Amino acid sequence: MNDKREGLMIIGLLGTNGAGKTTYLRRISADSLAAYLPDFPNIPVELPAVELITRVGRMRGIPDAESRARALVRQLSIVGGMDRPVATYSAGNFKKTALALVLLDPGPELFLDEPLETVDIFPVPSSPGFSRT
Repeated sequence: MNDKREGLMIIGLLGTNGAGKTTYLRRISADSLAAYLPDFPNIPVELPAVELITRVGRMRGIPDAESRARALVRQLSIVGGMDRPVATYSAGNFKKTALALVLLDPGPELFLDEPLETVDIFPVPSSPGFSRT
């Protein structure tokens, strides 16, 4: 799968379990200056997402890191991202927090391994055809 829009290229790797997709992503991201989000990210969990992202942004010298962090938390709809520690998040919100850390300063290349696994794409109540009984 390859999608080109305004200088952006998106390539998807498809294959069965154990085919080597994760190994391939690890190897090509290690050989470049790319940002990489692994399938099972290891991030600090003691702080709320906004504080974690702000601190990482400041360490990377990103101007106005706090407002960038707040925008990412809102854009990714990280539930509890402003006030609850990452340790209390659902698997999907944990993954979105890790994604926000990568999106904070992605560089020219971005490699994402299973970025939407466990992530709700949109809130269920606003899904087309959703009804409560």
